[in-house]
Amino acid sequence: MKTKMRGFVALLMAAMIMVGMIPTRSEAKKVTYYRTKKVFLQTKETKIVKTTKKIKKVVGVNQTLKGVAKGKKISSKKIKFTPGKASGNTGLDEEDIMVTYTNGKKQKFIVKTVNQYLEKIAKKLRPLVKNPDEGLRIIAHEYEQCYQTGKKDYFENLKSNPRAYKNMLKRTANKKYTYEWTASENFGGECTVDDIIKKATKSQKIALILETYCDMNMKYNKDSKGRPVHGESGVKNRYKAIYQGTYKGVCGESSERLYEICEVIGVKAGLASNPKENHEWLCIAAVDKNGKKYWQGVPASSYARCLLWKTKVGTDGFDWEVSPKSYGKDIFNVVIRRTYAEE
Repeated sequence: MKTKMRGFVALLMAAMIMVGMIPTRSEAKKVTYYRTKKVFLQTKETKIVKTTKKIKKVVGVNQTLKGVAKGKKISSKKIKFTPGKASGNTGLDEEDIMVTYTNGKKQKFIVKTVNQYLEKIAKKLRPLVKNPDEGLRIIAHEYEQCYQTGKKDYFENLKSNPRAYKNMLKRTANKKYTYEWTASENFGGECTVDDIIKKATKSQKIALILETYCDMNMKYNKDSKGRPVHGESGVKNRYKAIYQGTYKGVCGESSERLYEICEVIGVKAGLASNPKENHEWLCIAAVDKNGKKYWQGVPASSYARCLLWKTKVGTDGFDWEVSPKSYGKDIFNVVIRRTYAEE
């Protein structure tokens, strides 16, 4: 009798679940999440974030470990975030802090501690990208001075051929030159700074500012025969090297450094790759003069963009694939113009 009764109860409960009268375990545990937020901290900075909902608890993944960013509830609607320890090679120490509200909903905060030299780079670039017209003038002048003072070698690309490099130095010895920042439009005619300010959109100007900064401070890492050398020259603090203009890295390494710079200064960027060609590069979300959205290629240390290749691109790495149509073309790219100054 008991066995029959148990069977009847089981069938009854199954029928009630099917018609929705009793929630399943998975339905009962379903949690709604608010949009994830990012919090950037300098190594000696604390930040208090106010929430619109009442907080129940704040839990971090690695909160018991030393040297990681932490989150603490300090009132019903306030969270205090303290920084971790960012190394010179990662640039950003990242920790996930989960906040549970009294209404049962949750929200993830990604707390990123910024390396001190990465923050110095950001301080340099933030005002330039905020006002890209004036920023482009400033960075272009600095770029010209790099060549004028000899900080950048106009014949850098010839160094893998010592004989050609030596002959070129002899031919240009005792001659004076002036240098001017220009950008080639669609790999065609050269445009001056004034031309770009008139023709380019805000996002395109930002791309050129970043490209110019990289060309001044980052070099492609190669041996004496021009072959790529991985490892970013083995430096302990990559962002210190960028800040000081001594950084060397291949395409993928330097693009990842530029991606983190973009993240800190608030420029939406993505990493693009083509495994078949063994090439990676950075791009930023841009809009052309007709209002069409596309991805603008920005070389960090390698000018081999290859935008007609089938690529993978995403704002968090190589996570989704796009066609060349939605990726777009290089509308502009930086070129230095050298002119012989007669005595």
